Amino acid sequence: QVYKHNGDIDKYIGDAVMALFSHFPEQAVNAAIEMQQKVKEYNNYRITKKHPAINIGVGIHIGKLMLGIIGEEERMQGTVISDAVNLAQRIEEMTKRYGAKIIISKDTFMKIEDPNNYHYRFLGITTVKGKQKPTSIFEILNSDSEEQLESKLSTKDDFEVALYLYKYNEFKEAIQKFTEVLKIN
Repeated sequence: QVYKHNGDIDKYIGDAVMALFSHFPEQAVNAAIEMQQKVKEYNNYRITKKHPAINIGVGIHIGKLMLGIIGEEERMQGTVISDAVNLAQRIEEMTKRYGAKIIISKDTFMKIEDPNNYHYRFLGITTVKGKQKPTSIFEILNSDSEEQLESKLSTKDDFEVALYLYKYNEFKEAIQKFTEVLKIN
C-alpha cells in the first residue's frame, strides 16, 4: 500500500515499518487506511484458521528531514534523520494507548487539502516522550468498522467538548460528558 500511494519504505525496525511520502499527506493517510483494510481481510482469514486477530497502529507526522548515508567504512546504509521521524514514531506508539488504528499530528492534519474527505476526531493535546512541546493529535476513523465509525461520529461533539472541559480543569463537567460518551461508545 505504501508504494501504491507514492511512498517509499525507509526501513523495517522490529515489527515496525518506516515509510516516507514526499508529496502530499493524503498519500500517507490513504496508505494507512488501506493497510488497515488489508489487516481486516487478513484477520478474516486468520479467524477461519482459529488464529487470533492481529492489530497494527499507524502514526503519521509531516516535517523536514535529512536523507542520507550513515555508517562507517565497513557498513553503510541510507536512512532519514529528523525530529519529524521521531515524532511520527511516538505518535504510532500512542495508537496502543488510545485504542486507535491511525493517529496523525496537527501538522499533518493542517496540510491535508480537504480534511472532510476523511472521518476524524480530535483526540487532544499531549506531550510525547522526549518532547517538551505539546502535540495535538487526531484519529482517522475511515478504517473503523461501520459500527465503530457510527458510534464515534455520533459522540464526536460530546467527546471534543469533554476534552475541552478537561483541559480547562472543569473536571466534574468533563466526567459527565465522558460518561455520556461511554454509554454510547
